[in-house]
Amino acid sequence: MDATFHIALTRARQFTSSPTLRAGIARAAVQSVQWEKPSLGWVCINTNGTVSNDTGHSSAGGVIRDNVGNWILDFTQFTSCSPLEAKLWGMFIGLNLAWSRGFGRVIVQSDCL
Repeated sequence: MDATFHIALTRARQFTSSPTLRAGIARAAVQSVQWEKPSLGWVCINTNGTVSNDTGHSSAGGVIRDNVGNWILDFTQFTSCSPLEAKLWGMFIGLNLAWSRGFGRVIVQSDCL
């Protein structure tokens, strides 16, 4: 599983270092982000990660909810990484928790472009 995370992180870094992507992000419009309920039988992970400008400390966290929005569990993890890596850690941790609890149908939602 660590190899999978490493590959995903490498590809995300390559993607975000693209000059074409950076130009598109500079022109991107602000969009409202809100929770969308998954279909019956699915769970939804809402996750995010952040880095403090003051301290450089980072964290990732999220919540797992059922198809009507009921809380199943939440999670937080302190990390030491970049903003992109913190967001990816949030997704990774959320997926591992959901799968370890037997949820096979999982949707991940994040505000990360």
